[in-house]
Amino acid sequence: HVSAAGGVENAVLNAAAIGANAFTLFLKSQRKWEGPSLSSSIRLFKERMQEYGYEPKHVLLHGNYLINLGNPDAAKRAKSYECFVNDLRQCEALGLKYSFVP
Repeated sequence: HVSAAGGVENAVLNAAAIGANAFTLFLKSQRKWEGPSLSSSIRLFKERMQEYGYEPKHVLLHGNYLINLGNPDAAKRAKSYECFVNDLRQCEALGLKYSFVP
């Protein structure tokens, strides 16, 4: 895991700083349903990925710890699904291929 504090684009810099050849990151707090918009970070994230030689296959988006798609409570299950879909959309917007939900 590398930190994405200050913007998802910083995860690339943090990975490069430790010599990582691959990395995983959270796009938002792993214990909150909502997160910041990535719209202002997408372009810079992709530019830094290219600049530092990372390909989408080198990055794993780590899903939110709150997601439970099998939750018996319908409201919590719906919120989990919404959060999961949002993570997948952000993964796609960043040009990433892989997402992991614990």
